[in-house]
Amino acid sequence: MHIKKRIALALLASASPCAAHSAELLSIVGLDVTGNEYVEAFDITTRGIQVLAVCHIPTGWIITAGRTAGYEGELAGGASVGAAGLNQRQLGELQGLFLFSEQSHQGSVELEGTVSLRTYGSGELREVKLLSPHFRKETVSRCP
Repeated sequence: MHIKKRIALALLASASPCAAHSAELLSIVGLDVTGNEYVEAFDITTRGIQVLAVCHIPTGWIITAGRTAGYEGELAGGASVGAAGLNQRQLGELQGLFLFSEQSHQGSVELEGTVSLRTYGSGELREVKLLSPHFRKETVSRCP
């Protein structure tokens, strides 16, 4: 009986959307962060995608991903404390964040959002709009 359960679990795992070959890895790139700023948070509205996995969480960050019953969703992340903010040298932590698949029956994929940058010392907040060049998508079969 245990062998049948193991085979059933193996079949379920292989049918999982995370194993799909049409998946894409989403990264946030090309941010203009000055030497005295750090990334505190990001908030992205999605349309036409199904998030399959959160692939990477920067140390000290909280990441959320969800979708409505329709085709809109949200990807958000933020430093749990100021010391976890990402400076210029740490921007690579925003690469390979999410694994997703396109929902072709729901129109084209749309990504838009903002990144919150905070200035060391003064605490001044600057919101930067994320544009198409800030989103890098690459075809993968799974999270790295």
